[in-house]
Amino acid sequence: SCLSSGALCGIDSNCCNGCNVPRNQCY
Repeated sequence: SCLSSGALCGIDSNCCNGCNVPRNQCY
C-alpha cells in the first residue's frame, strides 16, 4: 500500500508521483 504522508512517501516503491498514488494506478 502507499504511504499517505511522512518522510518516506516520496521513496515508497509501491507508489508513484510521490504520495497517495498506488503503483497499479500509475498512468
